Amino acid sequence: MGVSETPVREALKTLEAEGLLSSVPYVGFVITKLKPKELEDILTIRFNLEFLATEIAIDNISNDDIERLADKTKEMSICVRENNIPNYGRLNREFHQIIYKASNNQILFKLILDLWDKSERMRSIFSLEPDIIEKSCNEHIQLVDMIKKKDKNLVVKIMKKHKKRAFSALLKYFRKDNK
Repeated sequence: MGVSETPVREALKTLEAEGLLSSVPYVGFVITKLKPKELEDILTIRFNLEFLATEIAIDNISNDDIERLADKTKEMSICVRENNIPNYGRLNREFHQIIYKASNNQILFKLILDLWDKSERMRSIFSLEPDIIEKSCNEHIQLVDMIKKKDKNLVVKIMKKHKKRAFSALLKYFRKDNK
């Protein structure tokens, strides 16, 4: 591939430090398996951080951000009609990142992204439960409407319901898959 050993070795060490790989003597590196308790811990922290970022973002979100959120919901609606689960998952992540970034707290934003990456190692909720995308899309549309109105209480309420449903489904699937 035309790559020297040093950058590859450093990349493997970085992935090991992040807990994605582990070094096995006389074998090499293997992908680590996410444990149910670890996923539960990650999702608990994510839920609280995402809730906090959403709450802060409502006071800071720009009209351009709100327009971008509305555009994402239109794209997501197309994905629902076409049953395009991979694209929907990507748009979902972009949608939430717009909100979390509007918190104007880069440390909080980075923590959420790091935890999101760790929990998505197992698979996207949309690939596990494809019928969930229509509910998710409708909640995104509701969120945009409430964000436009700067109705923090309703935004937080919808976001909590939205995240609880998704995280509960992930944990249920993961526990079942690891028995």
